[in-house]
Amino acid sequence: MPEGDGPFKTIIISGGLYTNLGRYSTKAQRYCDYGYAVVEFKFQNGTAPKPYKDPKYLGDFIYEQVLDLYAVMDEVKLFPEVDVNNIYLYGHSMGGLVCSYAGTMRQTEIKGLILNDPSYYACKIMKFEHEKTIRTDIYPLISRCYVPVVIISGTKAFAADPNKDFDQAIASLPYCDYIVIEGADHHMDGEAGIQVVDRSVEVMKKWDEEGK
Repeated sequence: MPEGDGPFKTIIISGGLYTNLGRYSTKAQRYCDYGYAVVEFKFQNGTAPKPYKDPKYLGDFIYEQVLDLYAVMDEVKLFPEVDVNNIYLYGHSMGGLVCSYAGTMRQTEIKGLILNDPSYYACKIMKFEHEKTIRTDIYPLISRCYVPVVIISGTKAFAADPNKDFDQAIASLPYCDYIVIEGADHHMDGEAGIQVVDRSVEVMKKWDEEGK
């Protein structure tokens, strides 16, 4: 929580694949320094199996995480410190994919999406255990997302080539800002992490000025 009296604009953080709770605490603190409340949570299926292996049915895995994010979105509205009219979803890597689904489906409840190197490539390999006909193509879905979105990537990110793989996402989203951080990899830690927060705050302030 930031200092001062609320309610505060609030950012809900969805982490990447198998990230531990607290992974984004440095970014959360920096957002707090800007006056935003931050909620970081851990997905129920977010603990890596031992020995490690990727989810076999990625479609089911992501769908479960979308439901988790729905639950968090419902619960934060009960906190008096949260400005329910100013909630943003932040997603990193697979969390960016989860936020894209959840944010589009419940866009009337949020102000915008902050997508940090979202793993859109994963939509091409999703499988469901029992339902073989579900389509997971992300681009037709996000074309119906009318809240503003910022995609942040780095020149050394592995989830996507920032000059290529996000072209379709940018073209699909009605309102999209795009930021590339020089030298940043997929993890976006250290100085890159500071830039992620600083530049996303600049964009959110711009959205406010533009009335989005």
